[in-house]
Amino acid sequence: MTDALAAQRPLWEPGTRHGYHALTYGWLVGEVVRRITGRSLGPFFRDEIARPFGLDFHIGLPEDDLHRVARLVQRPPDFSRAAGLDPSLPPEPMRELVTAMIDPNSLTRRAHACVDPPFDHDHPAEQTAEIPATNGICTARALPRFYAALIGEVGDHRILDPQTLAAATTPQVTGPDLVHCNRSTSASASGCPRQGPRGTRRPRSVSRDSAAPSVTPTRRQAWRSATS
Repeated sequence: MTDALAAQRPLWEPGTRHGYHALTYGWLVGEVVRRITGRSLGPFFRDEIARPFGLDFHIGLPEDDLHRVARLVQRPPDFSRAAGLDPSLPPEPMRELVTAMIDPNSLTRRAHACVDPPFDHDHPAEQTAEIPATNGICTARALPRFYAALIGEVGDHRILDPQTLAAATTPQVTGPDLVHCNRSTSASASGCPRQGPRGTRRPRSVSRDSAAPSVTPTRRQAWRSATS
């Protein structure tokens, strides 16, 4: 995958536009980690973050833990209704995004429907693979503990020092997101959108929107999207 990305010709001159990376951002960041540390992102995350902070959180789930994963059940999206054929849902600007999603020639559709066959997030082969952008699996307790360690101290330890956190969350690009059909402000160094198009994100927010995040209040694990 990283070889394919390295050979890909940019769709526009770097620095002039920007757009959401549905899957490729995880492999791009993972390759940086591999070249620096000699470890792929899954083992690096396990050794440097999950174990030291006591997180039941995996990028590439061990087969022995497959029985612990809560099944993800999703309602199939009604794109025709969302696109405005049914005027009751949804209001702008979501309508523009969903309309682009059902257009096979749009950049939005090509960015999100780039896997054939589509992902099956309940399949053991996907859960045990290392797909950094989409298959982090954790418990409901591990996820907030992870975010707490990102923005501050957990015990006497933290993942990012204050200077690194400030640099990672400083907006570096603004303007229309050509994939998501909206005007967004993004801290591109970390891949963290700082301003959502529908009022769902504020400038002090950290992390990102996810395709289908899910955590379970029991001790079972649940798949969560977009771990980058």
